[in-house]
Amino acid sequence: MDIHPKFPTWLASANITPNDETLRKWWTGLAAFEASASDVVSLVQLANEADAATVSSSRFHAALQKQDAALLPSHKLAVAALAAAKLNTIIEANSTLSDLAALLSAISFPIFETQSPYRADLALIAETYLADSSRGRADLATLVKEIEDGDEEFDSDELRRILAVTAEETNILWWIFGGHSRDNNGAFADIAEEVIPFVAAKELADLTTLFPGHVAVEAFADRVCRIDRAKPVQSLAVTNAIKKLPEAFVENISTRWTDRSCLSLCRLTREITGQASGWGKSHKLRTVNLSQLFYRECLVPQTWKKASS
Repeated sequence: MDIHPKFPTWLASANITPNDETLRKWWTGLAAFEASASDVVSLVQLANEADAATVSSSRFHAALQKQDAALLPSHKLAVAALAAAKLNTIIEANSTLSDLAALLSAISFPIFETQSPYRADLALIAETYLADSSRGRADLATLVKEIEDGDEEFDSDELRRILAVTAEETNILWWIFGGHSRDNNGAFADIAEEVIPFVAAKELADLTTLFPGHVAVEAFADRVCRIDRAKPVQSLAVTNAIKKLPEAFVENISTRWTDRSCLSLCRLTREITGQASGWGKSHKLRTVNLSQLFYRECLVPQTWKKASS
């Protein structure tokens, strides 16, 4: 595999400028590394500048050291840039791990947050992949043309995907039109403004049939948060909002995470389940960003299960 054209740029953005020989060694190790679902989780942790102990215990660092013994666990910035580069290549490869890599990258490095340039580039690639995947979940126009052309061997799997997506979209639109929570049958407008972004995200995830959901899911959640509210809240202090969540809601979220392999990367879910998120008590998010972020976290268990099976 040739060196990715952006590889030197990703390293330079972390103020790392290795000579050509070192660059080739690092790329050789990066390209040869065959990631599993567990490795994708590790790569995201490494891209977030993990400590030396975490770097040292990772399979990715071991693969890099085979090519360059001088790359030490203490060189966490170099390893972070290399891990982000590997995640880029996994997403761009459109492999069985691409969905998981894109989802966890988008969750861990949200595009609305200020971050290192190589992670910002990763976030943009992840967002592009998720948007393209949303639009390409089912191709009705092509199937209709095949049927009109008399093609008796049209893709039956594509037909099933189209039916699933159509049912999903219908259920979402009726849910929004009805204006009531599916879980407690209460009107959206009667749900506390601190709670409604979480309810909208969780119930949208429940209605999602095919990863990664409808391309307009952010707009759907925003609409639910605004229904029958004269002055919808624009941003929320995350920690305070989570404290307002009903006990039944918290318990429901907790029981979904039977496998907690990815939980360390899901900051909102961690705080909901009583763990530290890493955000300060005064940290605020726009309600629309909070809903989208939590929606994606709700998709993680099933995406992880599919990638690791």
